[in-house]
Amino acid sequence: MPRRIQTTLMGEHGVQTLDDAAHQHRKALFMSVMTPGSLHRFAAQVAENWRAYLRRWEQQVTIVLYLEAEEVLCRAACSWVGLPFEEQDIAPLPRDLSAMIDAFGGVGPRHGKGKLARHRAEKWVGKLVDQVRAGQQYARDDSPLFAVAWFRDLDDRLLPTKMAAVELLNLVRPIIAIARYVVFAAVALHENPQWRARRQSGNPQQAE
Repeated sequence: MPRRIQTTLMGEHGVQTLDDAAHQHRKALFMSVMTPGSLHRFAAQVAENWRAYLRRWEQQVTIVLYLEAEEVLCRAACSWVGLPFEEQDIAPLPRDLSAMIDAFGGVGPRHGKGKLARHRAEKWVGKLVDQVRAGQQYARDDSPLFAVAWFRDLDDRLLPTKMAAVELLNLVRPIIAIARYVVFAAVALHENPQWRARRQSGNPQQAE
């Protein structure tokens, strides 16, 4: 994988760059957190966030759906992964994750913006990993944060802090990318009101 993509979109030396036994071992880490219960918690968190944001939107004249969708998904992803955050932490994170995605194949300022965004995000997540390992930060033992923090490679070594941050962001970042498809769907429903009516009918067969 080209280094330019690793330093922005994917992260350096992540699961996507590994081969053979090392890849299978690292992939097993990701699959271990994709349990039905874990995915159900994530889906419930997404739904809860959408409802909270909908109530907020009712008090506003206009919104930028793409930016709002990124926030909804980012908060849900962080909650699911187990990344604790204060408002000052979460505020820049959706924009940084979006910049990483936008930098894919980019050159010049666009690439530089994505690279800086990745550096900031990895630094924040890496600090949390170190705190979990030092017993200074609680992580649920069924959370991805716990799984990644204590994962051992084929040589029975913990992942370096930066590598653990890369893999945690590999769980969060793709979720934020879904915001693009949220907007595509909204535009499609706006341009095709007959489909919007079918979605609102309450009939599952019509909704499909």
